[in-house]
Amino acid sequence: MAAENEQARSQLLSFFKSSVYTQTVNDKNIVFRWSADRILCTYGDPSPADLDTLVKFTYAINKLTNLNIRNFFRKNVQACPDDTQIYFSFRKPGEQTSERLQDEVTFVDQRSGFDSPATISRLTSLGYYMFKLGGGHADYIFIALPSFGEEVNLLAGGTRNELIEKSLFQMLSGIKDTSPLQKFPTSFKDPLTTLPVTLDADFLLKANRRQQNLCLLDIMLLYSLYKPKPKQNLVPMPMDYHLDFIRSNFNEIRRASKDIFFNPDFKELFPNKC
Repeated sequence: MAAENEQARSQLLSFFKSSVYTQTVNDKNIVFRWSADRILCTYGDPSPADLDTLVKFTYAINKLTNLNIRNFFRKNVQACPDDTQIYFSFRKPGEQTSERLQDEVTFVDQRSGFDSPATISRLTSLGYYMFKLGGGHADYIFIALPSFGEEVNLLAGGTRNELIEKSLFQMLSGIKDTSPLQKFPTSFKDPLTTLPVTLDADFLLKANRRQQNLCLLDIMLLYSLYKPKPKQNLVPMPMDYHLDFIRSNFNEIRRASKDIFFNPDFKELFPNKC
């Protein structure tokens, strides 16, 4: 048992170091993390199932960590609250265009105080997501995903979970490149690479055989990143601080993460155990 515990702790330490976004400040390796209070604004054409999944997932994150994500729903990006920090756009497959997305990102950049708007260069069938940091400007996360119609809810639930959970998890964790993470037993081990405009039964049958929701190790990373320090002091900390927290509190990290991962209230978010 002790050997298994040590192996699991070492795995989390390695996954944490390989995943999080760091910056060098005064010769120290600082782990970036977002401040506690986050306004998330969803707009566009989300289905009721999209909204339900997103609300449940943000509630699970709030319950697990010291983040406090509050959801707002608006018709378009211009109607989102001025102090929005997470923008979530949903469009029907095929209706999202690079031009429309560029206009929305440019608006968010200008609202946030950035002089140079981000350039949309990699819009794919899976959508688009990014985070932007900068000096005295208002840092933000921007996620654009396809929205599935109600007629495919029974089959597309896993794919919907995958897109929503992985995009928000990746942005909150600061993960820029998922390919080095495929060696870990996480949700990035078998990534979704494309999405047809029409979600036919053959595609969904194959997609549903994959690991679509977050895994326990993903949940443990979120706890390790956002649980240390109270809400009022949720600021970037040195890498060594987080690694020491994991070493000293591993059993608590695993227990709290399992409480979320195996909670019946969240069974629709994490139907596949990994």
